[in-house]
Amino acid sequence: MKIKNDCTEFTDMVFRRSPGIDNIISADKVKENGIDDIFRRLHHYIQERPICYSVIRSVIIELLYHLNKLVVKSNRFHYKHENIKNILAYIHDHLTEDLSLDGIAENFFFSKQHLCKIFKENTGFTIHKYISYKRIVLVRELHSKGLSLTEACRCAGFHEYSSFYRTYIGITGKPPQKSMSDR
Repeated sequence: MKIKNDCTEFTDMVFRRSPGIDNIISADKVKENGIDDIFRRLHHYIQERPICYSVIRSVIIELLYHLNKLVVKSNRFHYKHENIKNILAYIHDHLTEDLSLDGIAENFFFSKQHLCKIFKENTGFTIHKYISYKRIVLVRELHSKGLSLTEACRCAGFHEYSSFYRTYIGITGKPPQKSMSDR
């Protein structure tokens, strides 16, 4: 009997969706399905020397399997508030620009307090922390493509390198040069 690996749902989840849409899995679901443990093991194996790529590859396959299973079981994640997808898309589209709480709230006709409340309820992040994470990911991507850290942080929406540096250490616990050279 031949088993076919049909990853249509995973492909839809990762590649056939608008950026910033359906990318939140609740922490309860992550713990219930052991995904947090998979990430811990993956982190552990990446730290080992020498690196055993076959083990890392198998853990990544396990992670993808569980994510696929979770998405199929849940039939997509639905936000409690209807505008969250639009707010996430807006942040994604304007990530490299000045993104202020005032500007986002004004764009969606919310008070700042209401925007903060619904964003945190639906994503588990404050708006500031979410934008910071997204910008850090963008800096890492731009730096891996050959831009200097200074250029990459400016292109990702950080006004000053010192602001990027503080944010990066706050999120990763390591300075950018050390963290990015470990990759």
